[in-house]
Amino acid sequence: MDIEKIKYEFGDDIEIFSELVDDFKIESKKMIADIEKFISDKEYHQLMIVAHTYKGVVANFYSNEIEECAFKLEKMGREEDISNAQNILIKLIELDKILITELESFLNEKKAS
Repeated sequence: MDIEKIKYEFGDDIEIFSELVDDFKIESKKMIADIEKFISDKEYHQLMIVAHTYKGVVANFYSNEIEECAFKLEKMGREEDISNAQNILIKLIELDKILITELESFLNEKKAS
């Protein structure tokens, strides 16, 4: 997560940023569950679409490492090769949790100031 870019993008508009974070926390859980299902069910096209969507959503927070994981999953869906998808998914889940913790911490700091 790039705090400086977030500060530049949202400035002092903590309300909009807070709504974005709240939406992300809900939607990321759904998308990750979908990604997990599509990997399990070998639904390549759906995997590609949801991973692409997740990548776009997480781009709002300038988290390159998560974007890279989502891109890899998107590419795996496109190429119909999910041989390493479970490992990428595990990493994505871990990074998602870290990002949410960082976002909540950032919001708490902004609200306190």
